[in-house]
Amino acid sequence: MTRSQVFIIGETLYAETLTHLLADSEEVEIAGTATTPAEALPSLRESPPDALILASIEKTSLGSLDLLLEACPDVPLLCTNLNDANVQMFTHRKLNARFSTLLEALTQIPPRRSHEP
Repeated sequence: MTRSQVFIIGETLYAETLTHLLADSEEVEIAGTATTPAEALPSLRESPPDALILASIEKTSLGSLDLLLEACPDVPLLCTNLNDANVQMFTHRKLNARFSTLLEALTQIPPRRSHEP
């Protein structure tokens, strides 16, 4: 089975907890983490993941979204925050999903490249 490589960005306990939960999944491999989008850029440019997750406690700023979408235009960007029952995927669509179904949303993203075990 191919595992989706996911990069998580966030500086909160929420982002850290999300990282630990997804790391236990058989469908997801954590490709990396960073506390801010700017900190993530070198890693993302070197080895783009299958998906980015921006995890915060508040709504994500447009500046952060623009920075990530410009750096990785073909990588789905999922935004989730602790106070919302949605996961929003940019630039595609909003998914009606609870935090518990974030993993399901990630497994529906087609792999961008082959992954070696």
